[in-house]
Amino acid sequence: MLLNVVLGFLCGGFALAAGNDPATQGPPPLLLVSFDGFRADYLKRFHMPNLELLYSQGVLVEQLTNVTGLYAESHGVLASSMYDPVSHKHFSLRNDSDPWWWSEAEPLWLTALDSGYETAAMMWPGSDVAIGNRTATHFLPYDAAVDDCVGLMVSELRRVGLWGKLNLVVTSDHGMAQCSAQRLIRLDDCLHPDNYTLVDLTPVAALIPNTEQKREDGNDHQQERDAPRLR
Repeated sequence: MLLNVVLGFLCGGFALAAGNDPATQGPPPLLLVSFDGFRADYLKRFHMPNLELLYSQGVLVEQLTNVTGLYAESHGVLASSMYDPVSHKHFSLRNDSDPWWWSEAEPLWLTALDSGYETAAMMWPGSDVAIGNRTATHFLPYDAAVDDCVGLMVSELRRVGLWGKLNLVVTSDHGMAQCSAQRLIRLDDCLHPDNYTLVDLTPVAALIPNTEQKREDGNDHQQERDAPRLR
């Protein structure tokens, strides 16, 4: 349903930009698509005909960075799970609706609203959060799917006459890698659980030391030194 809404806005924008006077024509519409966890070499490792079609006709170039123009240290969303020691707030993919985490930068769907445009954001991180008490005109929260959705999108673009008349950007934020069980660090073998707060688990553990917590295991220091991959 939202795909039809997005295409409707694109059609409307293209119609306004495609007047009879070439001097008054604006830039073509832009459709930005991002896949979470889609590593670049997946395009060559797996058969995905719809993405391969786009890949063969386009060019190769972090999700929130793409829509804010800022590096992660500036827009503030550094990982899928975070903890702020000042506010004591927690952030995760299941707990990301607090606008406080997203307030450091303005995404393009809000910038476009300020310019008088209606906007639609489909399953983009942060698109369902009221940033500054505002959201895109239409939005859906994050979900997952890849090649079939690309095929549907291309089919609909052709159907409504937008294929070849807009700029299409397909991107991703990061990839995935296998982890060897022989290289795991078992935290409970190195540190007593009372001595730290666990914030994130992937791809590496993010810990906040409980500096005021008295150590209950006097062997923690020695066990830390015995774990060569623990830094």
